[in-house]
Amino acid sequence: MGDGISILYIEDDSPWCELVEGAARTWPRCDRLATAATAAGGRLLARTEEPGIILLDLPLPDADGFALARELSRLPCHPRLLLLAARSHDAVLFQAGQAHVAGLLWKTPAAIHLLPRALDEIAGGRRFIPPEVVVALRRMRADSGSFFKFISERELELLPVFGLGGTDDEIAERVGLSPLTIKSHRQHILAKLGLHRSVDLVHWAIRNGFVAHPAPATARPG
Repeated sequence: MGDGISILYIEDDSPWCELVEGAARTWPRCDRLATAATAAGGRLLARTEEPGIILLDLPLPDADGFALARELSRLPCHPRLLLLAARSHDAVLFQAGQAHVAGLLWKTPAAIHLLPRALDEIAGGRRFIPPEVVVALRRMRADSGSFFKFISERELELLPVFGLGGTDDEIAERVGLSPLTIKSHRQHILAKLGLHRSVDLVHWAIRNGFVAHPAPATARPG
């Protein structure tokens, strides 16, 4: 990455954006810093600025943050991803353990003080996982009932979409699959989780951190 590193921060919470932006600018290796309040804006800046490090807030108002993280990690500039999350949901912990994620910070006052160290580690090609996150990851991995042990990778990718609610036709159009395929995935996930209704799946996805809150469409799930 060289001595100077460009950073992109995608965050919809203005106070947090100001705090993290201020801390990131004091990092000695920060060459330039761009910010975006939406996933759409972040995608555009990621392509034009070609950042070496991307700080990504979870969740975002206009996109599935988990899918966005995977998408950004595949950019030609090969950015390193540091996730920032307000709550220690299992879905966020699971993402922190994925190969395309370089680190995770909880959005607490301590994060501002930890950020320079996290940036140093990530810029050096290492991962940065604070001790409390390591403990939480071990707890989740040791739990025989953890969702990632019996839900497939494709089903995990679709969980945030199901968590927003909607009919099979609506979700199929959103993700580019057939309604029949969506229906099949929904039924398989419901069975694996021991749930019976689509609205129960919406609540499960919210409770486990796959989505932040229900969308209006959840009033009539498919």
